[in-house]
Amino acid sequence: MSGMRLVYHLRERDLHVLREIHGVLFSDEKEIVEFLDNKKHYHIFSVGDRVTYTLRSIGRTPDISVIDGFERNIKTAEDMNQKNREGADYIMRVRNPRGTVSLELWNTVKAIISSKEFLSGKKFCIEVKGEEDLAAIPLTLFSPVKTLIAYGVPGRGLAIYEATTLDKERIRKI
Repeated sequence: MSGMRLVYHLRERDLHVLREIHGVLFSDEKEIVEFLDNKKHYHIFSVGDRVTYTLRSIGRTPDISVIDGFERNIKTAEDMNQKNREGADYIMRVRNPRGTVSLELWNTVKAIISSKEFLSGKKFCIEVKGEEDLAAIPLTLFSPVKTLIAYGVPGRGLAIYEATTLDKERIRKI
């Protein structure tokens, strides 16, 4: 992946910001359902294989899901991979090295969110060769305000936050 153009590379000084739990942390699927039932008219984006699988399992297909075929650096089972692709009208493939946001991922997210297909309710799955952990950065920046972004907190559960103008400003600063 040498020569790949990057938009963002994780820096040591940014780790504290990215390690903070942003939004509401859930450890129980019932709590997630109740939370999402109160946010029915919001877009939902997911980052991570387990997060996407959990949302799909409770009947919530993310508008955009970003997966890499791994969970905590262990290849996910084929049934999880299949479930994560179900419901997606479009599957996009990008490369994104660990600890980065590649220009390819950045441009794909931007193109999807501005597409007539997305605006008409089509669902997208972005399969990443590399790592998807920082995909919340472009998802937040380009998302419509009040989009719900779900991501995993290893060993603790699933967190969901509502993208706001303040979130977009915070991300631009890192």
